[in-house]
Amino acid sequence: MQKGQVPGLEEGLEEIDSSDNEAAAFDADVKDRTIKLSRLVEAEPQNIDAWFSLMEHQETIVYGNKEKRRRKVRQGEKRSLEEVKLGILEKAISKNERNPRLQLAYMKIATSIWEPPKIKAKWEDLLATNSTIDLWQAYLNFRQTDFVSFKYKECLKVYEECIGKLRGRILRYGTTEDERVELEDLLLYIIIRATAFMDQAGFSELSLGIWQGILEMNSSSPRAFTSGPDSLTEHERMLDSFGTFWDSEVLRIGEPKGRGWAAYSEEDIGEFADPKDLPDDYSPSDDLKLRDKDFFGVWFDKEKVLLGKLPARTTDEIEEDDPFRVILFSDIRSFLWKFQSHDIKGKIGDAFLAYTGIVSPTLYQSDAFFRTDLAKSSETSLAKWFWNDVGDAGAKLIAWVDGIPMEAERRLRVTRNPFLFRSSHLPLDASTLFASSWWFSSTEISDRRKGKVDFCIAMLKDFALRISDERLALISFSLEYKRNPMNNKKIAKQFLKKHSNSLKLWNAYAISEIAQGNKDAAVGVYQTALKMSATFSKDQQRFAIELWRSWVWSEVDEDHEDAALDILLSTPDGPSAIGRKSERGASALLKTRRFLEDMRPRMYSQNELEITLAYAELHSLFLYLSLKDRDLVVILKPLDELIRDFEENGKTDCIEKAYMSKARVFFRYALTSRAYKASTFRIFLESAIKKFPDNTAFLSLFVWNESRSKIEYRIRTMLAADTGSDEGSVVKWVFSIWAEMQMSSGSNVNSSGVRNLFERAVESERN
Repeated sequence: MQKGQVPGLEEGLEEIDSSDNEAAAFDADVKDRTIKLSRLVEAEPQNIDAWFSLMEHQETIVYGNKEKRRRKVRQGEKRSLEEVKLGILEKAISKNERNPRLQLAYMKIATSIWEPPKIKAKWEDLLATNSTIDLWQAYLNFRQTDFVSFKYKECLKVYEECIGKLRGRILRYGTTEDERVELEDLLLYIIIRATAFMDQAGFSELSLGIWQGILEMNSSSPRAFTSGPDSLTEHERMLDSFGTFWDSEVLRIGEPKGRGWAAYSEEDIGEFADPKDLPDDYSPSDDLKLRDKDFFGVWFDKEKVLLGKLPARTTDEIEEDDPFRVILFSDIRSFLWKFQSHDIKGKIGDAFLAYTGIVSPTLYQSDAFFRTDLAKSSETSLAKWFWNDVGDAGAKLIAWVDGIPMEAERRLRVTRNPFLFRSSHLPLDASTLFASSWWFSSTEISDRRKGKVDFCIAMLKDFALRISDERLALISFSLEYKRNPMNNKKIAKQFLKKHSNSLKLWNAYAISEIAQGNKDAAVGVYQTALKMSATFSKDQQRFAIELWRSWVWSEVDEDHEDAALDILLSTPDGPSAIGRKSERGASALLKTRRFLEDMRPRMYSQNELEITLAYAELHSLFLYLSLKDRDLVVILKPLDELIRDFEENGKTDCIEKAYMSKARVFFRYALTSRAYKASTFRIFLESAIKKFPDNTAFLSLFVWNESRSKIEYRIRTMLAADTGSDEGSVVKWVFSIWAEMQMSSGSNVNSSGVRNLFERAVESERN
């Protein structure tokens, strides 16, 4: 080192030079990418991804890359950047005028920098030329969350305006059938949003009255209005007729002895409401006091009653002074519509179920609104099972791992029972609607809103019976059974009277008998239905395999594996094999195996996907029951092949159900096989959760699987990653909070962990 030279100076200068070189290189890369993206959008103006890349690239221009960004962003800088992004999006929209993705991005940025009046005006201009569910959803979200101007009546007026405009466009001369379907789909969505908003604002009687009117109008129309209105004048005439029926206060849909609008209008035999026939009206005392020892418990009991309030009539004797409980026709008129499109008529029942929150209809499970605002799990905090004491685990001991003392692994409740999380989010089919004690249930009838829930179930039942919808009948039967299990025979007969050839309903009837412990009766139902199926149409006979599948599972769940295999060996011969003793020889096993192998591709080629899945599941069960070594790869092969076929051919409607079938067989293997490895199950569940992050069966099985090893870090890591997406879901957050409490022993709940999850969940909904 030369005399007088500062130690380390040379190295410091080299670092500065290196840093300058890196900065210059980064700037050159940014400039190069800017030029490339600008040229790309000029050459391909319809390339939406390119426009978004150019917009997002502006952050790199202003702030640098994420690694180099250290300082806090100033508000002025952020606003300038957002204005630049808006400019880019304006150019993109000018080239792609009706692209909702660009319009949504534009309004999202505009909302962050514009004043509410300007945002509102822009929304109105936008919706005047382009109406999609995504745009209307975003607009309604803006109106409901604009705290500067938010008022209940103003928001309600927005909904009424939306519905009025959509009605006018549907009835406008020249509207094509495809446009009508799209507009009616949007109208149904707006009605759900509107009634959910009323319910959450405390006007539950009004929202329920609207749905009672919609279900009545769309299930019991007089002959004069069977096809629905074709003009606004005809629509108003229909409403006048329905208003006469409503204000007469005769019994309506969901009420005992209700005959319907058609009977009242055409036969003039409507029966007036008798208070003895209607649900009891509760009037809770107003004695809630902060000094009560169990303040929360007193509030909880009072809240349950208030939540269960039903619409009242002018003739009802109401103890409390509550004029909002009496629902007149003028209150609901602007929200009513008789749907005409066949596709949308089939969605009315699902829409009503989505509003009630009793079950999560598959049709709406992927919608962002139903995964957040209307998720039934958002009310789980009122369910006592969620807050039950989480532990009855044994005493803590010390264990040694590699010479290090550690707390001994505890056996938690979820280790023994993975079905504890009851606010389910699952595909709806017989296996979940009528679940055994060894599988997940998609229905949970609590007493949270007992009066309202009972009334909603009664309305759904009447609606399903009136329109003769087999799928809705199955869901309604499930709910009626959950509400009153001892009534299963009576309810089954009511539905089977309408759908005598429905093997799905016969199957549900048999499963309900098994759940009641009436195994002999269930076997009798299976045998009767299968024998009868020989006289049914070919289309109905195909569903017989679902009865065989449920019958086999009923024996497997009870550990009667020999009996289950005997039933399986009867499937190739069908109903003719019932009552005969099954042969267990090699030829019988080969015959059954070939039958299941042949039927799966045959049904798949005919696009009978659910039936194909039933054959694949039975094939896996057959391998599980008949193979001596029980090789898991071999057992799951039929389901793995089917899942691969579904995914490669875009059969999205059945992929989740196929994963559920695989999970059920896998779970059975995990319970009974010594060769079971938690790591193998973990890999499958992680892939399932990645595809279906809200499926509570996969989440519950993951917690169960990992709790057996007591490595809680994996559970927290998986749930943290799962809840970290931008599309926040109430389902995932509620499950994460519940799971955190389950990973505790006795009263030693990790309160800081639970609190942190609550805070993150609330914060995610703000962003």
